[in-house]
Amino acid sequence: MLKPHLLFTLLTLAELGEELRGKPVTTYFIAEKLRSSQQTASKRLIELEKLGMINRFKRGEGELITVSSEGLKELNFLFMSLKRIFEPGVEEIVFRGKVFTGFGEGAYYVSKNGYLNQFVEKLGFRPYPGTLNVKLEEAGKGVVKSRELLKALKPIVLQGFESDGRSFGPVRCFKATVNGLGECALIEAHRTHYGSDVIEVISPFNLRRRLGLKDGDEVEVRVFSTPL
Repeated sequence: MLKPHLLFTLLTLAELGEELRGKPVTTYFIAEKLRSSQQTASKRLIELEKLGMINRFKRGEGELITVSSEGLKELNFLFMSLKRIFEPGVEEIVFRGKVFTGFGEGAYYVSKNGYLNQFVEKLGFRPYPGTLNVKLEEAGKGVVKSRELLKALKPIVLQGFESDGRSFGPVRCFKATVNGLGECALIEAHRTHYGSDVIEVISPFNLRRRLGLKDGDEVEVRVFSTPL
């Protein structure tokens, strides 16, 4: 999460979207919008650019400023967090993406007794040995592309353990549906080889077979917060 002053600056830039689009502006203009000194505005823009939250392009005496995809992701996370506070009855995230074949680690991990017993106890089912891997895509309003936004939801947590001299970290789980099929769960391991644009889903069923899925097929995954 960004520091408050940087988050406020990023939000201000996003709100100025139409006003900034295609139009060079000066740090004096940004300072006026932030109600800060020109020096403070300049320092904040430099920090946000270094963090990859904004893009800056020099144009004459001014510059073009746009909020980057990383910046939008940060604002989307803020939105989901606020939504959870002010709309507690709406506690779900919708993901859409395409099915792909993963590294094959899912079958190994979900079959470990240390996790398996907790899946049965906390999720209420024994998972099929494998995960459905989904590469996320932006697909319209209300649909998110980053797994990081799961931080806005309350998870079911599986505790880590040690087995055969090896440590296995905690796993965050969220009840989910895939194309409307219930009795699924999105799992988020403490360590993963995937980026934030990939989610893994488990179920007592072979989801590919049950839903007739193959690599490249689009799916919708609805993820729900755990009731308090």
